[in-house]
Amino acid sequence: MPDRAAAPFPFDALREGVAAVAGDGAFAPQNDCMRRLLAAWTPTDAERRQLAAGHALRIAVDGREHVLRRAGDWLLAMPADAVDDRAVAAQFAAARARQLGSMASSIAHDLANVLNAAMGFAALADATTQDPAERRLIGELQRGATRGAALARALARMLQGRARERAAVAVGDLIDGVCALATRAAQGRKIALAVAPATGLPPVRVVAAEAQQALLLGLGALLDTAPQRIDIAATAERRAVAGGRERACVCVRLAASGCTAPVGAGASDPDWQTTTSLLLAHAGGEFARRDDGTAATLDYAWPAAPSA
Repeated sequence: MPDRAAAPFPFDALREGVAAVAGDGAFAPQNDCMRRLLAAWTPTDAERRQLAAGHALRIAVDGREHVLRRAGDWLLAMPADAVDDRAVAAQFAAARARQLGSMASSIAHDLANVLNAAMGFAALADATTQDPAERRLIGELQRGATRGAALARALARMLQGRARERAAVAVGDLIDGVCALATRAAQGRKIALAVAPATGLPPVRVVAAEAQQALLLGLGALLDTAPQRIDIAATAERRAVAGGRERACVCVRLAASGCTAPVGAGASDPDWQTTTSLLLAHAGGEFARRDDGTAATLDYAWPAAPSA
């Protein structure tokens, strides 16, 4: 049976019923929900075997159906309507994601056409005026169109539902996409994003959407620390990654300074670090995090593409 003596958990705060499973298979209820359920239901040997095998079990108690499932040394119970509601919600969410993915390319293409027209107009207007005020406005239009194009490409990359195909990708493009997605959030919090030009670097062979997602998760976690500034830089290095031999790599560093909260405190995605590490591991790279008081650094390393 699990050891709970060190730090009792407030099981009664949970909607789900919870019971500890003893070595002899007996169930020890941990909250009122499970006590009521076990008082009205006695499991048969066949039901115990079904649960021990990892299968869900549906039972009816007091006119309401419940779903029970073993999770290691715990037995969990939830009203069946809540389970069904979550399953339906997950199906609808997956369907929406697939629909957005199928539309992403066409949306990005249409938006690119509009932005290209705006940039062409700006270039023409810039060549026909000498007025400083007008040229400043034209410059702002060009910069806005450029940012819009980067944002469209980044969104399309994140939304497109493709097979996990690795390709040679410029790290600078990944950084540009992530910054396009995060710039508004940084500006809203008055956080400066300082990006060093990622030029002269070999490409990395990755699934572009996953590499961009890994960077975006880390950048979001750093934004949640409310720093004064985040520096983003990429370098080419030789290092052994993921326990392999030394090889050519491209490393990206996200460095936050003047942080007023620790990394992970109140993070919008509490699983960001686990997800980031998995995304890097799947690409043959590695991820590291260092915290030092009011500063935090996230390091990403991907092997360079073989042709580099």
